[in-house]
Amino acid sequence: SVEQVASNVPYSLLEAPDRTQSSTGYTFYISEEEHNLYGQKATATYKFYEDQLKQVQLNFDSIEKKKRAKSVFDTIIENLCEICGQETEKTKDDTRGYICYQWSAEDTILQVELADSCVVITVSLKEKP
Repeated sequence: SVEQVASNVPYSLLEAPDRTQSSTGYTFYISEEEHNLYGQKATATYKFYEDQLKQVQLNFDSIEKKKRAKSVFDTIIENLCEICGQETEKTKDDTRGYICYQWSAEDTILQVELADSCVVITVSLKEKP
């Protein structure tokens, strides 16, 4: 539940009413505090479906220079490969400057994307059959 997640993360969660879609059962929360990874600030979004956490997303969209964004992205990928092993899927579109690495496990998907100068890390919980 939202309350359980809020009590287990060191951040204050605020509902994002502009993103919440009550007709679909999705509710979005953002962290009041900024996250910091590799010296870069990020905002976090928590996506719930019927009060169950489904996704956590970190957006590093304040990285000033494209070269710095690529460096942070490469560091994240390198570290995740050491922890998680080889990615299960990789997508690359040179014309758009887009790269995406994905690791899939039994009940989660970890995805790291680089588009222009924005790095996005997403952890999603798979639907149980």
